[in-house]
Amino acid sequence: MLSLKDYEMLDKSQTDSGKQALIQCGDYTLSVINGPGAYGGSQGKYEIAIFNSQGIMTKLPGIHDDYQDKYCDDVIGYLSESDVDLIILKLYYASGGVHPYQVKQLAEATA
Repeated sequence: MLSLKDYEMLDKSQTDSGKQALIQCGDYTLSVINGPGAYGGSQGKYEIAIFNSQGIMTKLPGIHDDYQDKYCDDVIGYLSESDVDLIILKLYYASGGVHPYQVKQLAEATA
């Protein structure tokens, strides 16, 4: 369960034709979106945001540091699928090896 392919990209909402997967990794929730509205979505790329246990978007060392040229505020865009896989793996290790799982309810505020 450490690859984006292990999760289902769900329709975000009736007002946006993009897709989203919410992945819970210990105390962090990773929001992955693609499609219209995502940074890089028109190029088939992904955008991510990480939320802490209080639901506040946050930056994490070792993730945001690696993508300084691709993020705006706390959101990182223009990511390949392998970039997202690496972020899932880093969150797995950051959470002490707690296996990530998909949250089926979509976030109100998306990445």
